[in-house]
Parts: sequence; C-alpha cells; structure tokens
Amino acid sequence: EDFGHNYWFTMEMHVDFIYEPGSSFSFRGDDDVWVFINGSLVMDLGGIHTPLDGAMSLDGLQLIPGETATLDFFFAERQ
Repeated sequence: EDFGHNYWFTMEMHVDFIYEPGSSFSFRGDDDVWVFINGSLVMDLGGIHTPLDGAMSLDGLQLIPGETATLDFFFAERQ
C-alpha cells in the first residue's frame, strides 16, 4: 500500500537551556516555524513557502549569562 508523504502534522518542543554569550539558534524549513525564548517570539517563519533559513544570535535578547532560559519551538508541515 502506498500512502505517499505524511503531510499535515505539527510538532512542538519545550526546553530549558543555560545561556552562554555567543550562543545562536538556526533553522531551515519550508513551512511554519515559530521560536519563542523566555516567552518572546524571536523567529517567525510562518506560512507555506520554499525553504527558508532562520538564524539569530542570542546575545541581543537580554539573557543573563549562566542563567536558565526557555526555548519553545512550534512547527507545522502543511505541504
């Protein structure tokens, strides 16, 4: 039986991390991606589109070195 590709699913991830200066986050995807750090939206690759790269340095987010921060990641595969 051929079911083809498994489209139309979502994923979310929640993780705590220790912020160290010089840290960064990057992602490449072709559908919706939203990233929140400490509850603030820091990356929005929402919508159906060709693959896009998202990258950011965490140094400008007013995080405290050595302190715990949260990262919440949301993804939707729609095509």
